[in-house]
Amino acid sequence: MNDLIETSQKEIVFLLLTFCEKLQMDPLRSIFLDGSPEGRYSRITGFLQQTVRFWLAVIDNIVNGKGSFTPIERGELTLLWQVVCCYPYMMDLQEMPSLLMDLIDALDRLFLIEAGKTLISMF
Repeated sequence: MNDLIETSQKEIVFLLLTFCEKLQMDPLRSIFLDGSPEGRYSRITGFLQQTVRFWLAVIDNIVNGKGSFTPIERGELTLLWQVVCCYPYMMDLQEMPSLLMDLIDALDRLFLIEAGKTLISMF
């Protein structure tokens, strides 16, 4: 899977999500990365981080009014959701908790701005 992430991102993340969903049912297996050789999943973890960083930049551009807004496709949001669901299982959250927290904060800012626009348009 690690080698295929560059060419078949959506398929690999879907398989990874299916695997992570099974890990949720058995908490004892949820530490499957413990003892794995360093770098064994480096391309997958790099892709997960890259995807979250990409969305942080997209949201930041929307919030700050930078660049032109292009519609976001459902498939892109699906991939983001799958990455977020897999992230805790694939990443050492003790080392990288801030990336997901940054995404949550960015989404909060976006929702606050959108809610403000809705309130203004009502009056």
